[in-house]
Amino acid sequence: MNCVKQYERAIRRRRIVNRAGVIMFVAVMAMAVVLAIKIYIDVIYPIDRDVITHLDFAAKQTSADAIARELELAIKGLSKYHGNPVWIMPTAATDFDYIRNQLEEQYKMALNMSKLSPSDYAYQRYVENAIRTLPQYISNLNTCKKWLIISPQNLATFAILVALMVVAYKLATF
Repeated sequence: MNCVKQYERAIRRRRIVNRAGVIMFVAVMAMAVVLAIKIYIDVIYPIDRDVITHLDFAAKQTSADAIARELELAIKGLSKYHGNPVWIMPTAATDFDYIRNQLEEQYKMALNMSKLSPSDYAYQRYVENAIRTLPQYISNLNTCKKWLIISPQNLATFAILVALMVVAYKLATF
């Protein structure tokens, strides 16, 4: 009789551990979803909304005035980012300060060109060059955005979440 009671207790403990493992697994998955949403809201959305959108609008404009307005807004949005988010072999193309300096030069040029007549050759040439070069800045910022997501802090958090998921799975299938 004593063996049967011990066996029943062991089974009850195992079920409790399994349930705890399932609950832990679900909680870790929920944390991962919340973390992904937080990264999107804190990292991706601001740079898309405040910088890339304005550069995209500027690249589609046909007047120096409109390009200058959009560049001004993009520079303002980019002012909260500094340094290079690429932590493995960074280049100047992904340095926020370098990109901002380049955009400021474009902005100054747009202001100077807006004083000219739209029929002037220099004006037309500037607009063509701006339309051709601004997509490269968008591409560089998209690369920066990826590196902001895979920052060492986010990678460490992800590793901890994976470890917790493994522990929870082991508990659930114990």
